[in-house]
Amino acid sequence: MEEYKRNTKRYELTKQVLDDKGFTHHTYVMHGESYLQKVCSSIYRIDRTSYYTAMKRGVDPSGMELIEWLK
Repeated sequence: MEEYKRNTKRYELTKQVLDDKGFTHHTYVMHGESYLQKVCSSIYRIDRTSYYTAMKRGVDPSGMELIEWLK
C-alpha cells in the first residue's frame, strides 16, 4: 500500500528531525481491530495528552489559535 509507505517515510523523517534537534519524543502505536477504531482511539489519546500537558504547563487548552486554524 503506497500510502502506508509514505506514512512510514514521513514518520522516519520526522523522528530524525526531532532527534537532530534534541527533542524528547515518544512513539505511539495505534490500538484497535479496524482502521476506524485505531483512528478514533488515537484522536482520543492525543486530545487527552494535549489537554493534560497544557494543564500541567499552566496553559488554557481551550484557546489554542494555531489548532483552531489547523481545524
